[in-house]
Amino acid sequence: MADRGSIGEEAVDDQAACCKAGRIAAKYGIDEFLDETLAEEWAAMDGPGLRTIANRFNKQVIQVTLIEQGEPPLDGEEDLIYDQLTADSDDRSNRVERRLEKNGIDPTRLREDFISYKTIDRHFKNCTSRKRETADPIDTTDAIDRIRAMNRRVEKVAANTLSELNKQTSLGFEDPEVSASVTVVCPECNERKSFTAAVKHGCECDRSTDRDETSTEEPAEEGHNLV
Repeated sequence: MADRGSIGEEAVDDQAACCKAGRIAAKYGIDEFLDETLAEEWAAMDGPGLRTIANRFNKQVIQVTLIEQGEPPLDGEEDLIYDQLTADSDDRSNRVERRLEKNGIDPTRLREDFISYKTIDRHFKNCTSRKRETADPIDTTDAIDRIRAMNRRVEKVAANTLSELNKQTSLGFEDPEVSASVTVVCPECNERKSFTAAVKHGCECDRSTDRDETSTEEPAEEGHNLV
C-alpha cells in the first residue's frame, strides 16, 4: 500500500483545502472528524481545550496511517506513538520510529502532518460556520458577588489553618478573625483600589486629560488613593 507521505501534493491541492488543518484532514480522509466531531467540541462552552482537540486530531492521523498500512494500533498505542513523536529529541524512543519505518511509515513526514492548537483554532474560526458558545456577560454586581464569595472562602481556610497551627505551636490565637480582600493596581498610574471600587469606578487616569505629567514625581502616599 502506498505511503501517504509519497502522495503528490497535486492530489491535496485539488481539494482546494482552506488551510493546513483542512489540507491534512483531506489527505487522511478525516474531514468529517475535524469539521463535525472536533468542531462541535470546540464550539461547546464546556468542551475540551484547544490543545486537547489538536492532540486528538493528530492521534487520528496516526491511527489512519497505521490502519492503511495494515497495522491497526492496539488500544492506546496511538497515544504512545504520539507522545514519542512529539517528545524532545533526547527523550524519543528509537524503537517507536523503527516500528513505523518497518511498516513503511516515515516518522519525520508523519510528524510534519501534525497541527498545532493555534492552527486548529484558526480553522474553526475562519473555515467553518461554527461559533463558540459563551457564558452570559457578567455585570458589576455579579463580579463583586463572585469576589466576595472567594474572599469568604479564603477567610475560612485561613482561619481554620491558623487554628490548626495554634494547637501545635501555641500562636496565641483562640478565635482568630481573618479578613481577605483583593487590591487592584493600575499599571499606568499605580493607583490602588479595592476590587469593588475598581469595578464601580475604574481608574481616574484613564479618563483624565489634564493630569500634570509631573504628578508621577510626587510621593506615592499623596498620589495614590486606597479604597
